[in-house]
Amino acid sequence: SVTEVRMTPDLRNAVAYVKPLLGEEEDVVIKALRTNTAYLQREVAKRLGLKFAPKLQFKPDESFDEADRIERLL
Repeated sequence: SVTEVRMTPDLRNAVAYVKPLLGEEEDVVIKALRTNTAYLQREVAKRLGLKFAPKLQFKPDESFDEADRIERLL
């Protein structure tokens, strides 16, 4: 699941935060997305009708882990 996408104001760069379902094999999912970044950039540009495709970066979403940590502390 893509939980959040942060774009730069000029729409040239995008960081997509990803969390696999059930949180399993996160490294494998991130690696697969990074391997196919060029294809995904072309698809985004084509579907959105953008002149330039934003440069995509994929990072694991750690907000759920942080929320769990805070919950345990409380």
